[in-house]
Amino acid sequence: MDNPALTNLYADKDLILNFLATFSKFEYALKVSGYYTTNRRGEAKADWPRFTKEVSNQLNIESSENLKTAFNFILKYPLQLLGEKDGKLDWILFDIDKIEQDLDKVIFKIKQIRNNTFHGGKFLRAPEDEETNSLLLKHSITTLLEIKNLSKKIRSAFES
Repeated sequence: MDNPALTNLYADKDLILNFLATFSKFEYALKVSGYYTTNRRGEAKADWPRFTKEVSNQLNIESSENLKTAFNFILKYPLQLLGEKDGKLDWILFDIDKIEQDLDKVIFKIKQIRNNTFHGGKFLRAPEDEETNSLLLKHSITTLLEIKNLSKKIRSAFES
């Protein structure tokens, strides 16, 4: 049976699944490693800012050509989010210039890539072409898999 939810994904289904699984497992690893905050309902949320603050001085994007390519692509790409423009849903650029550290900028963008992919924004009209979407997903996966190694606790939780 064909599932209409799997049409117009603007990237390969397996790549999307790989990205979502990698992102989810990373957030799980953050939480079980103590990198979480809780909201008023007691729900645990991954504490990306604390993680990036603690590991940013260990990050050397020159250590891997794959990481360097992935990190720089995400950093330089002007990512968009689904918002309201002229009374209609549309893709709008968002400003991350106030974020100082490059690792924080990249993580912020990877989280937005997850939001755009998971929350259905891509069904309206993709802001990027399929090739660019695929590159954003691939480079996000590469970055997450590389930065997990900056913390033994994260790596252990991610790989278990």
